[in-house]
Amino acid sequence: MMRNQQNHQTREISSLLMIIFLLAGVALVGFAELGPETVLGLGNSWQRNLLNSLGVFILGVLAVSWLYEKFLIEKHFGQFRQLIHEQIRAMDTVQSKCLKLGIGELFETRSELEMAHPFADRINSVKPNGRVLCIARSLFHFLNREAELKAALERGALI
Repeated sequence: MMRNQQNHQTREISSLLMIIFLLAGVALVGFAELGPETVLGLGNSWQRNLLNSLGVFILGVLAVSWLYEKFLIEKHFGQFRQLIHEQIRAMDTVQSKCLKLGIGELFETRSELEMAHPFADRINSVKPNGRVLCIARSLFHFLNREAELKAALERGALI
């Protein structure tokens, strides 16, 4: 969720910058063409040419970056995501083995797991005649939750 918010903020900022540069480029070209002769000189003066060239340059860079952002970047990032996913799956690490087995989340500490998925929520989600399976070291921590286990047993869970 936080990543989506950051992506949204980045898009808003880049859109705002695009609009500002678009207006600046159009303003420079317009001022170069329609500006007063007392400030910019007559007809084809170097001041008018400079402002016109600068405006066209800004508009050109803006157009190229917009085209890149809209068409090429999505294609390249899509290919990159697919490639990195394949490479991670091919690696012989704990994370890659978990990914192959369908385990989407790994936690470095028990507290991180407990914060992301509170024990009470997991036990409360067990339906009547549902099963709770606990393996190895987690059994010690599991049995220290007497109140939650008692409530699950009263609802008909099989532990």
